[in-house]
Amino acid sequence: MKVRKSVVKAVTFDVWETLLFEREGSSSERTAIRCRSLAQTLNELGLKVAVDQVEVALRETISSLVEIWKENKDVSLLDQIQLFMRHVPKGKLLKSESFDKLSRAYVKPLFEVPPYLNSDASSC
Repeated sequence: MKVRKSVVKAVTFDVWETLLFEREGSSSERTAIRCRSLAQTLNELGLKVAVDQVEVALRETISSLVEIWKENKDVSLLDQIQLFMRHVPKGKLLKSESFDKLSRAYVKPLFEVPPYLNSDASSC
């Protein structure tokens, strides 16, 4: 009898709301930090925008992302930031240096207001 070997091509994990959970109010606190951080970074990069303009751009970005996620598609960090920049007034394509700075500003809130580990998740 011939044994057939299976080849695993990919393994995925559903992280948010499966392995990681939010504390009440964390999402809005994280969004406020993200807006301030992005506005500061955009201003440092020479694109003068107010925090409220960033809030609108981020809200529009999230709406666009939700539609993409409904199709079970993922969006890379680079693509999320490019999408965000399309919603920023006078937004433009990013140079690699700008992307690095904006990506730090975009993810910074996750470290300042981290989610917590699901207590039912097994540890190895």
